[in-house]
Amino acid sequence: MAAKCQKYFDQERESFATTVVRRMKGQRPIPGFPPRAQIQTRTACNGRCAFCPNTSVGSHLSPGTMDWDLFRKIADELCSQEMDEIHVFLMNEPLMDKELPEKIRYIAERKQRCTKTKINTNGSLLTREMAERLIDSGLDKINVSFHGVRPEVYEFNMGNLKFQPILRNVLRLKEMLEAKKGKKPGLRITMVKTKDIVAEQEEIKAFWAQHDIGCNIRPLGNRNNKSVEMQGINWEKWRPYTWCRRLFTQIYVLYNGDCVLCCCDWNRTTILGNLRHSSIEEVWNGPAYKRARDLFLHHGMKGLLCETCLYTR
Repeated sequence: MAAKCQKYFDQERESFATTVVRRMKGQRPIPGFPPRAQIQTRTACNGRCAFCPNTSVGSHLSPGTMDWDLFRKIADELCSQEMDEIHVFLMNEPLMDKELPEKIRYIAERKQRCTKTKINTNGSLLTREMAERLIDSGLDKINVSFHGVRPEVYEFNMGNLKFQPILRNVLRLKEMLEAKKGKKPGLRITMVKTKDIVAEQEEIKAFWAQHDIGCNIRPLGNRNNKSVEMQGINWEKWRPYTWCRRLFTQIYVLYNGDCVLCCCDWNRTTILGNLRHSSIEEVWNGPAYKRARDLFLHHGMKGLLCETCLYTR
């Protein structure tokens, strides 16, 4: 993981000469505005996935839906910048927000040309109507979390979700995209490396290649939650992250405007600012973010949630 992740440094703390040396080593200064953002428009998920702590943390956290005034404020600032991606989801099933296509359209009509919009969904609510609305919204990318190509593997990993209905939803979306002869949204299957997925990797790749749909199998993380570790789904021993880009490249916004440390902060332990009262730029460059990055870069992550973040390759 460390070898694949670009390391960052705080340019304000460095001399000109040190900055030059760091750049020569392939390191980057922390950007003044996040290249990526994740926005939680609603706190809800209808899945009970083995690799997700949603069921163990959701009951004691306040639920809600982002109001349009706050959404527009956040979206307008994001759209004013040249960014890599805006993800209209965060620790939720985004399609549970029935107004999601309209929110994506709001961004799509205002964003810079280089900026891409993306959602990750479990596909259970990807009806024909919803698929039509998403296609028409201007969405650039849609990833469907689909863990296994055998029903028994899929339904173990995905909990209460059923294999055949959701497979139909995915293949229907593919057909709709082909019928429209459009390039957007780009459809991709994604999953994490549970021990069952590792055992059938080649079968999985062949299955989705047959349908001409891209497939990405990512490392499994514990999402900073013991309930995930206790599932016994890891295919090798858990190990600490040695490097992570999240504090340096992406801002994570909850439905109420709170900015949490990252997408693994399910219990909302670290609030770095609120976008109802401040701009993204102010929060991103504010004292809370600077302190968190300093702990990460110079103090071995001591005092951060990152200390307990584990993964398997």
